[in-house]
Amino acid sequence: MTATTADESAPTDTRRPIEKRRPPLVRSLPFVGPVRQFLGDVLPFLMDSRATYGDAFRLRMFNLEMTCLFGPEAIDLLEAGSCLRTSKSMHVLDGELDSCLPSTFDGPQHRMFRKAHLEFMTASLESKRREDIQGRLAEHTAGWRAGDQ
Repeated sequence: MTATTADESAPTDTRRPIEKRRPPLVRSLPFVGPVRQFLGDVLPFLMDSRATYGDAFRLRMFNLEMTCLFGPEAIDLLEAGSCLRTSKSMHVLDGELDSCLPSTFDGPQHRMFRKAHLEFMTASLESKRREDIQGRLAEHTAGWRAGDQ
């Protein structure tokens, strides 16, 4: 016979709920979001947001929420699936991030995006040309100064 005291906790079958961790939301104007920054060169805005919020953050514009991923983990995610912008391959990520990415388009828009990604924007194609793409981009932007239009 075992004795228990009031200080001992009895084992329970209830588990603490797993907290959904979402990337931080970039602070911006209500409803319209950072739309002004997207009208021109978006790179400085994205780099500032990355410096402030880290390699993953969310944007909300006109009630459309987008998740931006940067760094080596983003490339790994891209290489893990062949077509990240279709509902077939993105529904898992969308669900985890409670996101409303363009992958939720239906009908003609969805067919157009899916066709473009299946025929052209695949991770295998990008990975073969990554060094060339990065080199051309670096060469093209080498003379740019921050804030130039």
